[in-house]
Amino acid sequence: METTTYVTFKVKNKPTPIWYAFSFSVLLLFLQSMNAWFTWTMNPAAVSVFCTVMGVIYIRLKEPNYTLLEPRYLVPILLLIIAWLFITDGNGLAGIVNSILLILPIVLIIPLSDTTKINLLKFVTDSMAIILFLSLCVWALLLAHIGVPSIGRVANKAWEYYKYDNHIFQIHNALIYDRRFNAIFLEPGHIGMIASFLLFANKFEVKRKSVAVILVAVLFTLSLAAYVLVIVSFTMNVVLKSQKVFGYIVLWLIMMASGYFFFSNYNGGRNVINELIISRLQYDDTQEDVVGNNRFSMKFDNYYSHFIRTDDAYLGIGNARYLAQDFGPNAGFKVFMVKYGFVGLALTFLFYLSVLLYNNSKLGLSLLVVYGIAFVQRAYPYWSAELLIFIFAMAVGRAKGMPLWIVKTTDEK
Repeated sequence: METTTYVTFKVKNKPTPIWYAFSFSVLLLFLQSMNAWFTWTMNPAAVSVFCTVMGVIYIRLKEPNYTLLEPRYLVPILLLIIAWLFITDGNGLAGIVNSILLILPIVLIIPLSDTTKINLLKFVTDSMAIILFLSLCVWALLLAHIGVPSIGRVANKAWEYYKYDNHIFQIHNALIYDRRFNAIFLEPGHIGMIASFLLFANKFEVKRKSVAVILVAVLFTLSLAAYVLVIVSFTMNVVLKSQKVFGYIVLWLIMMASGYFFFSNYNGGRNVINELIISRLQYDDTQEDVVGNNRFSMKFDNYYSHFIRTDDAYLGIGNARYLAQDFGPNAGFKVFMVKYGFVGLALTFLFYLSVLLYNNSKLGLSLLVVYGIAFVQRAYPYWSAELLIFIFAMAVGRAKGMPLWIVKTTDEK
């Protein structure tokens, strides 16, 4: 007799000091990759060591069955290390050791129990919600021109315009982000991208206050890319959960069309949604492209057109040579291709695919598609935030009993 077996379990965890210490270290790693202002001067290696030490202590005390040797852990770990060493291009033994040190916390997290991963996802989600809620409060006061104390200015060396008035829970630069919400992060798009992944991993359970707050925060980023990711993610989530897929998709399309026509015509089009979102979806004859597709400078686009036809396209030119070209601010898959080539792209895909295949999850497959869409506009597949959400989401998918394929066993009597 054949029976269908799903991987399910109850998530239980009694908070202890070491749990909170480890969770905080994971959150710090998460926020640093998202460019939270207070991490700009932190040494990435120091944060990595802190998270690794906390992880080792937690594993020793709370994960008695922890192992690196099972194929479902070992294969993704090996692929991650190979891909990471390739893209970081560590020179000499010291460079290799430093590169591995930076990725070590993720390596330690991959074999954690599904229960721990789900609890870490909840901790990160709740913590992000608290940060974003406080940030929204400060941002609303600033938008209303109500005086909010500032502790000075902070600047990020990545770009000369990254200079902000620091209100602790909100950094503000009226020159580049006048009406858009960026909270404690470098760009509104950083919130939008990562928050859309978090929403998907939490299955858009907006009845939870933390998930609802994150969704509201995404809306106020006024990020076109984030809106696209949320719409795609929500639609895929409906497909996964609902038996009436067609009806929900039609309703969703009607709502989007209604919103489009309303904001296109409200106040003659002079409203923030039309100006910052809808107008960027229009086709520009002079550029022969959508207005919002402006992630690359003309100098970089010209270089890429030549680069993709050369032998450099296989291995890329590396980060050092890329920076030396002084292309200006660019972001997206073309930047990743120029730096790391087809080999870097293949290694990255193989790592994410291995995590998915060894975790047997429809939710994971859907999230991988969302990651692929995001990669076109913001190619940051090795941000700790992206890696962590994907790894945690695999555990959620397994717990929800949504396998990609059915595991069948034969019971003999």
